[in-house]
Amino acid sequence: MVQFERIILLFFLYSFIGWLWETIYCSLKAKHFVYRGF
Repeated sequence: MVQFERIILLFFLYSFIGWLWETIYCSLKAKHFVYRGF
């Protein structure tokens, strides 16, 4: 059960990091804040 919880936690963590990275990348490219949504 601990392994499953760790996988779920890592999934959400990496999803958030990916969203943040995409938002920063697109904002820098557009030269203003771009809200990418969820």
